[in-house]
This record gives sequence, C-alpha cells and structure tokens, in this order.
Amino acid sequence: MSADFQFDTETHSYYLDGVKLPSVTQVLNSTGVASYQDVPAMEYYLDRGTAIHKACELLSRGNLDEDSLDDRIKPYVEAFRKFLSDTDAVIEQTEVRTYHPAHRYAGTVDAVAVLNGRRCLLDYKTTVVTAWTGIQLAAYAEMLGGITEFRRFGLALTKDKTYKLVPFRDMTDRSVWYAALTVHKWKANNNSGSKQQ
Repeated sequence: MSADFQFDTETHSYYLDGVKLPSVTQVLNSTGVASYQDVPAMEYYLDRGTAIHKACELLSRGNLDEDSLDDRIKPYVEAFRKFLSDTDAVIEQTEVRTYHPAHRYAGTVDAVAVLNGRRCLLDYKTTVVTAWTGIQLAAYAEMLGGITEFRRFGLALTKDKTYKLVPFRDMTDRSVWYAALTVHKWKANNNSGSKQQ
C-alpha cells in the first residue's frame, strides 16, 4: 500500500498518511542552523521569492509568459536565464516535493539538473548563498537517494541580472543535517525543552 503524501499550499505544510512532517527549512530554523526571524519585511521577501521560484520553474519548462512578469521579478528571471545559457544546464525536474520515508521529514527541491555531465541539486536564493544552504541541500539529497548521488549548488539570483553559483562539497553537511533533525525532534517531543523533570 503506497503512502499518502500531501502538501497544503496555504499553510506550506507536508503530511504523510495524515501526519504532519517537519520541513527542511523548519528544522534548520528551529535549531538555529538558519534563521529568518531577524529579516525585516519577511513576508514581502517570502512572496517575492515564491514568485521568482515560480517564474524560474515556468521558464525551465518553457511555459513562461514573459508579459505576465512583474517588473520587480524580471531581473531575477533574467539572471536565471543567463545561468542556463552560460552553463548549458539541463533542468530535469523543478519544485520537487518529496519526503524521507525513514527519517520522516519533507521538503521541496528547487531543481534537479544536469550540469557538466553530472546530476546536481540547485537551490535558488534571491539574497546571498549562506553556509547553511549546504546543509539544506544535503537534506534534500538524502530524500532523493543520498548525498553522494548529487553535486550540490546554491544559485544566487540578483536584481542586477547576474548570478553566482556556489558549490557545496563538504560531506559532513549530511551529519550536521541529521544532528539538526534529531535536535528538532527532541524539542518537539519535549515541548521545546521547557518541561521540568
């Protein structure tokens, strides 16, 4: 019997057989590996990021209606187009929602691609690519078959229509991810560590 994996777009929540799974970004945020709390106007940046991701997805699939793009989004899409042109990257899959059946977490991979003859995972950023992006990509790689199966890259897209491709090669990123996941689950099971013994 196959598992029932669902994604709720309104709450950005993942469910497996009716049970809510933690997302990769939730785990990284709750454990302090990544933090979005101190970003001003966070809602604006989340909405902008969602729009840019969607435009890149549509461009990858050849379905982008250029006339529908908001002027604030266009520079980032041009940066992505330049990346595709410069590298001859082939995007195999975009916005891949999946989960890890054994470790019970979920996430959405921005892109599975072939770059220089090697399969890789791409995570799009509209700010700088930070060190924790490597941990995020390690978590995604683990869901898709293991960290050794893919090269990992953060792809920074900028408002000046340029991009920066940042490789992540540290294999200990996998261990850091599972440590963060363990801490996250411990906090969830112990009411964020606030219970007194």
